[in-house]
Amino acid sequence: MRAREFIIEQATGAFELRCRSILSKLASLVEPEDRSVISTVDIWISSNPTDADKIYSSPKERVVVVDQEEFADAPVEVLIWLLAHEVGHIVMNHRDKIPAQQSQQQELDADDYATKLTLKLGINKVPVFTWLGRKKDELGRTELERRRAAERDPSLQDFWKDRSHPTTDRRQQRAQQQGMELSKVNTDQIDQLLKHMA
Repeated sequence: MRAREFIIEQATGAFELRCRSILSKLASLVEPEDRSVISTVDIWISSNPTDADKIYSSPKERVVVVDQEEFADAPVEVLIWLLAHEVGHIVMNHRDKIPAQQSQQQELDADDYATKLTLKLGINKVPVFTWLGRKKDELGRTELERRRAAERDPSLQDFWKDRSHPTTDRRQQRAQQQGMELSKVNTDQIDQLLKHMA
């Protein structure tokens, strides 16, 4: 974790309190052995615009880092699911720097963990991929634009297959089998509306 360069907000603000409150609620939903792990998890609030990963966890150090600028406006259901996902990595003691196929399985396992906890809260629809899909990457492309680029250029297909995270469609289908809708809307309509409003 020390190798990563990020800026941590020193003052405890409303966003950090919101994240800690969610973490506490998640801990109350799990079995005692998981609760003992979650009770040691720390939340670090980042505001580093150069950090590509806007939310991530370090199972070894039991830390979840959340970028405040990126996630402060996230709907509460999205923040719950994302924090539960990151906590899942810690509870299951996932490892970094593993082959893509194993990494994808770890991501699916963390999704399952997040889905299970979110359903326990009575939430069965989370617009996580709608919300994340609107965010831009370092080149200013949305997830939708990245997927379309891979569809247009077959040479990019292998890159998208071998990435560390499963496809959005696979993650949605898996969650749906468990009774959770991780919704994704047609972002073209949103883009058109934003252009019209501008």
